Amino acid sequence: MAEDQLEEFTKKIDWESAVRVIAGLPAELEAHRHPLGFWHVSLGNTSEGTIRLHLWPRSSRYPQAPHWPIHTHTFDLQSIVLVGSIENRLYTTQTAHDGSHRVYEVNYSEADSVLRDTGRIVQASLSGCSAVTARQGYRVSVSEFHETAVPDNCFAATLVLAKQVSRSEAVPLVLGDLHGLSEYRYSRSSINENDLRKGLDELRSHLLA
Repeated sequence: MAEDQLEEFTKKIDWESAVRVIAGLPAELEAHRHPLGFWHVSLGNTSEGTIRLHLWPRSSRYPQAPHWPIHTHTFDLQSIVLVGSIENRLYTTQTAHDGSHRVYEVNYSEADSVLRDTGRIVQASLSGCSAVTARQGYRVSVSEFHETAVPDNCFAATLVLAKQVSRSEAVPLVLGDLHGLSEYRYSRSSINENDLRKGLDELRSHLLA
């Protein structure tokens, strides 16, 4: 991956620089299935953070159970939608003994994500919801609870800058069921070369249409 293309995207976060990144993708890439169902493709590091390609294939998403999509990041997320449409939903939380969700922290062990109960109970409320389509961007601040929704049988892709910030939290958080277990383990399995190639070919065909 050409470093100058990644750096350009880091500084601009715009459609034109995003397309140049996709056009310059190398033949071999590291990719895995995220527990939430999308494909996570690592593209490289820049002076501001890491660049990732997120793909939601029409099939073969396989979100893992329990499916808890509301989460935070330890970085500022800046994203451009390349193909399709996503819905970005933001949430506020307030500590409440009779709340709606149990808070879990996420730790990583080799290829696994491990969720552990923090003992906190919160009331989560939807604070914003926006539909974002191709060529449009969106941001999620560090420690802000959000979820990204893509309809089934719809192909979508985003190019993401995970921007490191000084106020970063130690670990990501997930909102789980109120009566969830103390620990859950999710596998981040690799995407095989053939499936990844098909996904990238579909992405390129949309961008060139």
